[in-house]
Amino acid sequence: MGCCQTTFPGNISSFNTSTAALLENSTIMSFSPCRYSFIVEEGWFKFEPSFVSSTNFASKYTNGVPLVLDWVVGNGSCSEDIKMGPQYACQAMKSECVNVYNGPGYRCNCSQGYEGNPYLQGGCQGISISVVFFMVCIFALWAEYQKRKLAKEKERFFDQNGGQILYHQIMSKQVDTLRIFTQEDLKKATNDFDESRELGRGGHGTVYKGILKDNRVVAVKRSKIMNMAETDEFVQEIIILSQTNHRNVVRLLGCCLEVEVPILVYEFIANVHGDVKSMNILLDENYMVKVTDFGASRTLPKDEVQFMTLVQGTMGYLDPEYLQERQLTEKSDVYSFGVVLLELITGKTAIYHDGPKEGKSLASSFLLAMKGESLEVIMDSSIVHAGMEILLREVAELGRMCLSSRGEERPSMSQVADKLKALRSTWREKLVLEHGKMEYLVVRSSPPGSALHDSPSASMCLTVPHMSGIGIETPR
Repeated sequence: MGCCQTTFPGNISSFNTSTAALLENSTIMSFSPCRYSFIVEEGWFKFEPSFVSSTNFASKYTNGVPLVLDWVVGNGSCSEDIKMGPQYACQAMKSECVNVYNGPGYRCNCSQGYEGNPYLQGGCQGISISVVFFMVCIFALWAEYQKRKLAKEKERFFDQNGGQILYHQIMSKQVDTLRIFTQEDLKKATNDFDESRELGRGGHGTVYKGILKDNRVVAVKRSKIMNMAETDEFVQEIIILSQTNHRNVVRLLGCCLEVEVPILVYEFIANVHGDVKSMNILLDENYMVKVTDFGASRTLPKDEVQFMTLVQGTMGYLDPEYLQERQLTEKSDVYSFGVVLLELITGKTAIYHDGPKEGKSLASSFLLAMKGESLEVIMDSSIVHAGMEILLREVAELGRMCLSSRGEERPSMSQVADKLKALRSTWREKLVLEHGKMEYLVVRSSPPGSALHDSPSASMCLTVPHMSGIGIETPR
């Protein structure tokens, strides 16, 4: 009581099914009233228990079940029936006989390059050369249409992104430091923006390592969005950035404007501003500081204020005055730099986590520590040494001044740079001496055969010569 199934063997001429009850009584008929057999496509039928105890199968498939029939002509093979003359099924001149292997008979197909009915005389016709030519022409026209469509789209994006303005300035020699790249140039340079070339990914876009035709290595920034209302300002900004030649600023080499969102090309920095933050401050192979990512920056004449309808920047570094009043000034960057200064002396990030609690503001925690005379609690213990208290207190005080809630109470960036240069000049000899002592102690305390750089303290101390050699240039 249930069901069974089997497959048809090949090479048979007929098949018959029948069903019969093994036992015939009222008890069996009461719960299994039906019996049936059927031929169906292999793999289609899925047994359900209700099919045994009811008429569900018949009611479910009232229109029947799917059946696949394999058909042939004749009862012989190709080699036999081709001798039969008019009775041979493949009547067309350009036809071929195909044997079947699961029974007697054969089938006919039109020869390659022909189509039609192989069972009729003259039924297979050659595919017209004119038709082939027509299809080739259609494909060529379609390809040309797509090419022109892409070219128009690139032209539209180029104009939309201020390309004409920039092009005329380059041609008139007003700008000679910027190169306009094509999309193909940058695809080749970055191996079609391959993930293996990614240098970094942020909220505004992704930076890739690129290699130009002349083997120059560059950084290619592919942004996500752009405000179309600021096209003129965008062009002016990239012109200014391309002409900025400062040892502490990553230079803009060029751009690609024939895409929906412009792609920027910068000089490549091996080690890794309205948006001053530690992630945007890089070190090159000689440990020279390079500031990059001016996506949220604005050029402002000295002492001027710009009203912003949309706040841009990174939380933890944003000037509270800018957040509240939407006014961007040169003192906004001073606040952000103050946070970077705190990151250096505390070893914490702008928004840091102290245990399982939600993120804390480094600026707020630092100011509370300063107010409560508990600065040592928040300082990075790896840089706190005897004799360094005065230096760290002066750096902390400079950070506090940068973090003043009112912009007018903050020092200018020139004043900040001058103060740091003065501290470096005063403390350089002391820092080098401290480094020598620490290096000596680490070497003496290291077990034989151990690598000096395996010690966290040693790693920290070995960076001091580089730190003492970093240039601080007063902004002009």
